[in-house]
Amino acid sequence: MASPHPPNAIDAPHTAFFYGTLMSTAVLHRVIHGTTTPSDLQRQVSPLRTYPAHLPDHIRHRVRGCDYPAVLPSPSTTSSSSSPGVRGTLVTGLSAADMWRLDRFEGSEYKRKPVAVTVLGPGGGDDAQPADVPQHAPGAVVEGAETYIWVAGADLLEEREWDFDEFVRDKLARWTGDEGVPEYADVDDAVAAAQAQGDSMGGRGWNGALGKAIDGSRQAEKEVLREAV
Repeated sequence: MASPHPPNAIDAPHTAFFYGTLMSTAVLHRVIHGTTTPSDLQRQVSPLRTYPAHLPDHIRHRVRGCDYPAVLPSPSTTSSSSSPGVRGTLVTGLSAADMWRLDRFEGSEYKRKPVAVTVLGPGGGDDAQPADVPQHAPGAVVEGAETYIWVAGADLLEEREWDFDEFVRDKLARWTGDEGVPEYADVDDAVAAAQAQGDSMGGRGWNGALGKAIDGSRQAEKEVLREAV
């Protein structure tokens, strides 16, 4: 069972592969920042970088009656054939607190597991590096990236593929609008509970990064903390 409390120890940045609604940066920001349009300060605290990527030997399904998909392992059956795999987005720079929020967003229907994915193209993101770091250059295989594998049973899945372009066209406005969707409720409730217990940053101050994000006066530091919630 996942801890109800945000992590409070230093941890190395995480890398995750997303293949569904979290391929939308607006949805990703809504989960880890609490808003689809994070401020510049929030972006400095949590600088993310994204890459188009491919997860081999897995298959993506629609979840019956839902806007989001599921992924299951689909290993090769012979030495000469393999699953076409799943295209998605590799995201680097995620903190332990970000993963804490993502775990609650995904819920008990999924289990976070390490996978190896292949980078398909150059990255982009809030930190805007002039060139990709070698380990994330196109064609590189990234070992140990984490993704959320469906564990709630194949009987809840449809055979047909989930389509990201269709989601963006028909569903994204609802997921990013003012009313939002109930899928964010578990994250919001967990953050509110953490805040009520004295963690005013909702798990975002665990590693001291907030204090290092911006040099300046004590007032500037307080502003960083407020914007990061």
